[in-house]
Amino acid sequence: MSIVIVSFTKAGTEISKKLNKALKDKDYRVEAFGKYPSGIVGKLEGSIYEFTRTCFQEEVQGIIFVGALGIAVRAIAANIVSKGKDPAVVVMDDGGRFVIPVLSGHIGGANELATYISERLEAMPVITTATDGHGIFAIDTWAVKNQCSILELSKIKYISSALLKGEKVGFMSDYTVEGVFPEGIEGGINCNTGICISANMSKRPFEETLNLIPKEYIIGVGCRKNIPSEAFEKVLNNVLKEHNISVMQIKKIASIDIKASEVAILNYCKKNGLEFITYSAEELLKVEGEFSSSAFVKSITGVDNVCERAAQKASEDLEGKLVLKKKSCDGITVAISKINWRCRF
Repeated sequence: MSIVIVSFTKAGTEISKKLNKALKDKDYRVEAFGKYPSGIVGKLEGSIYEFTRTCFQEEVQGIIFVGALGIAVRAIAANIVSKGKDPAVVVMDDGGRFVIPVLSGHIGGANELATYISERLEAMPVITTATDGHGIFAIDTWAVKNQCSILELSKIKYISSALLKGEKVGFMSDYTVEGVFPEGIEGGINCNTGICISANMSKRPFEETLNLIPKEYIIGVGCRKNIPSEAFEKVLNNVLKEHNISVMQIKKIASIDIKASEVAILNYCKKNGLEFITYSAEELLKVEGEFSSSAFVKSITGVDNVCERAAQKASEDLEGKLVLKKKSCDGITVAISKINWRCRF
């Protein structure tokens, strides 16, 4: 998770330093800026409105304002898009006493971030989302943790509302379910409102159905240098369509590290909200299995196959296996691995 911290006072600079250490301990990617730069806290250039707009445009995943809540609200107001796209926004006073999730509490992870900060800096979390306030199961938080795409964000309110009223919510899954259902969730389809876990996006077993689509595919890719973004998108989308896979079912895209800055891949991932991960040639060579081999690819990259090995490598810890070997078109190669996804409570 990439996080930007911004502060406005000398006291805020010191809090920012503490936040930076705490967040890096959790392996977050952190940058800090302030009106009073010192050490790891860089200088805040320009207005807070311009700074915040840039954070939203560059799709920073979390923003922590160290200062007044009002400053944060005014800074983010013009940039808010939707709960499915907005970054987590958290505010902490410059005395380090309170930490408040302001935006994207569940899907963006602001509530979880605020809770972690409160524990590390011994502050009081002020969490106002209804489900958290009443100790009710939050389906959007569960979906994020379990790597599911939410088909219609507007349907979340039906699940939360039913649980808050003490009503039962049904649960139907085409996948293995592990663990115990949380309070209020009932297996089966004998409820008006319910959750459906399926790759079939048209499945509607309840009067009000929240469809969750597991991200069970990892796409391995390779391509010529400076391939046009339009060409890359067309080829990849055609492969997905041919195999009846939606972008909503993709967990991440993987390739070799020399493609880490390939604009076409980065643009595709940004457009579709996908994680892009790369491996060195040495890492890919160690992947076990039978892969297509190309002497030309090896002469360029140092490994005989990029897309198949990358797809397999990215799914190793998830009991994944290749379901589509290398497919080549117009200088682009694609392979697909499917992980052993399951519901976990």
